Amino acid sequence: MAIETGSYSWAFLVVSTLISALNISQWNSIPYIASASSFRKDLNISPQLYGVMTGPLFLSLVAICSFIHGSYLDKISQIKWTFLTYCGVASLALIGFSSCTENWQVLILAAVVACSSSGIPPAFFRQVGMYFPGHQRGIATGIYQMRIYLGGAFASVSILVAHYSGWQLGFFFVGSSALAATVLGGIFLRNDVIKKESLLEENQVGTWGKIKVLSKNPTMVLMVVAMFFRYAAGFSRGFYESLYFAEKFPDRIAEFSLFNAIAILLTPVSLFIAGKLADSKERQNKFKWPPLICGLTNLVSIPFVFVMYSTDSFAVAIACLLIVFPVSETYISLNLSILLNVTPKSMHALQTGILLCIGIFGASLSCLSLGVLSVSLDSLRNWLLV
Repeated sequence: MAIETGSYSWAFLVVSTLISALNISQWNSIPYIASASSFRKDLNISPQLYGVMTGPLFLSLVAICSFIHGSYLDKISQIKWTFLTYCGVASLALIGFSSCTENWQVLILAAVVACSSSGIPPAFFRQVGMYFPGHQRGIATGIYQMRIYLGGAFASVSILVAHYSGWQLGFFFVGSSALAATVLGGIFLRNDVIKKESLLEENQVGTWGKIKVLSKNPTMVLMVVAMFFRYAAGFSRGFYESLYFAEKFPDRIAEFSLFNAIAILLTPVSLFIAGKLADSKERQNKFKWPPLICGLTNLVSIPFVFVMYSTDSFAVAIACLLIVFPVSETYISLNLSILLNVTPKSMHALQTGILLCIGIFGASLSCLSLGVLSVSLDSLRNWLLV
């Protein structure tokens, strides 16, 4: 049965992207607020403990729970309230950051944010196959993945809130905004039933059976390996780049906040263009284009990353930042849509969970390494380059 893209399909995409963007801003707000306030000093969070919080604790839990959520979501036919529960719990946990007086309280709440928010992408991708046909999933995925950069830009505002009004208000601002979006989602999203459309779904293949099928898919295997290294690089930058700029250019923190938000907001343009290009090639049966786009945009960004972390000029560093974000992150609009088109719908949530699990596990190792090894500005820069 052909999938028809109606008006609700696009409404679902826009509303889900908005909710997810404000929820992902919670991840980004942690390093941003830490770089612009006395958050770490007030709660006695050492560089090593920060490395543990952003690495083994936060990201490892995201990795493990992504797999668990993906396995569970493929077994249910209605996703709306599960999706919104993930979002609401994460929002309430981040609001709780504003009341913390001890570092162990932060660790517990960070664990709650990690466990709940990790279910949001698998829940979305479990539904996207119901609303969008294969030749439109590139643009649908590209629009949804804009959540990362829209959320990052929104979280960048928390730098200013924390800098001028304190870290408590910064966390409350981000968490309450995400909670408000979740409530709106409860009003506007439908609780449609996902129909079974394949023999594999009718036979109710178990989780391990699905994993065996996915492990024999060469596209899945190559994507998992690539995402391990790409997430290791991307998340280490995400958690430590603002700290690097704050230490390297301490008098330019407000300007960094502005330009960082601009760089992040430029990125959705590249995601949209890449998604449209990939979908047009999908219609022409030119299936090698999406992975080529992913590879080339990452390679082009490498020299700009080296200049950004090596220069002593704030202007040069910012110019490189404005190039690196839109170009290097293009892959994220295509990696999941590639998999959606080569696997059954009954595996869409599980495959998303596996991909995030392996990728974020790599990210947790890189963040832990940076926390332990970055004892000075020079060592932080060197390890970011690695």
